[in-house]
Amino acid sequence: MEQKRTRRTFDPSFKHHAALRVVEGKEKAAAVAADLGINIVSLYNWVKDYEKTKATAIANAQSQALSLIHISEPTR
Repeated sequence: MEQKRTRRTFDPSFKHHAALRVVEGKEKAAAVAADLGINIVSLYNWVKDYEKTKATAIANAQSQALSLIHISEPTR
C-alpha cells in the first residue's frame, strides 16, 4: 500500500526570512533552498511575493505622504 504524502506548510515569518536571505544578495537561492530543505521554485515564489509586498508598501507610503502634503497646503 502506498503511503500518502503530506504537504508541508510554512508560516509567513519563515517565508519572509527565507526570501530576505535571497533578496539581500548575501546568499544564492539554491544555497538557501538546500539549507532549508525546500524546493527552489517555492523559494522563488516567496521572493516574488516579498518584492510585490515591498513595492506595495512603498507605494502606499508615498501616497500617504502626498496626501498629507496636500492636506497641509493652505487653500486659497
